[in-house]
Amino acid sequence: MTTRVFYNHVLLRLGLRQILPAEIINRKEVRECGQELVNSNSDNILYADGIESYYARKEMIERLENAAAAVYKEIGLKLLIYELYRSPKKQERLRERDKKEIAEAHPDYNELQIQTALNRISASVGGSGHQTGGAVDLTLCKDDGTPLDMGTGYLEHNKRTPTKCKDITKEQRKDRHILLTAMKAAGFVNYPGEWWHFCYGDKMWAAYSREPYAFYDVVKDYV
Repeated sequence: MTTRVFYNHVLLRLGLRQILPAEIINRKEVRECGQELVNSNSDNILYADGIESYYARKEMIERLENAAAAVYKEIGLKLLIYELYRSPKKQERLRERDKKEIAEAHPDYNELQIQTALNRISASVGGSGHQTGGAVDLTLCKDDGTPLDMGTGYLEHNKRTPTKCKDITKEQRKDRHILLTAMKAAGFVNYPGEWWHFCYGDKMWAAYSREPYAFYDVVKDYV
């Protein structure tokens, strides 16, 4: 571990930094384990309208089902899934869409500024956790699938998006804590910049967990 990596991890543990630099996450070694992609039939897991893929790595799905079962048993809520596996082709389409929106919203930005803004909200092609089948975007919902108010909508990026944002209501903080606690107990890591994003087995998981390597690599165009 280099001095810079160690320093950033110390800041993270002291609560002085929440988000690790992308270069620290991306430098993590991957030892692909070859685990298959499967879907979930749990009654405690619901899928949002428009979701394109119901697939993720087998152990990741099992852990997700454990989290869903715990949440339902304790407070009668379910997990609503927005995104699981995302193919590199879809990620490329999303980045092109986001880049266009940034350029239109900031006509004064040069190419470097556009790319910098893009990288804050959109993962690279061939490198994000969703493309490995080891990441999930989700929220808490009622039996009928109605999502709880978590302070922002899904994919809404503003000052309230970070998981531990204090500029939200007490009820919203409580619900985020419920989701975070259940997912952490099941072995997931949350990306601090987005309350809805959790991962297991990918580079982000390895970096935040201080594991020596990840074991889920990118799966190319599975579905």
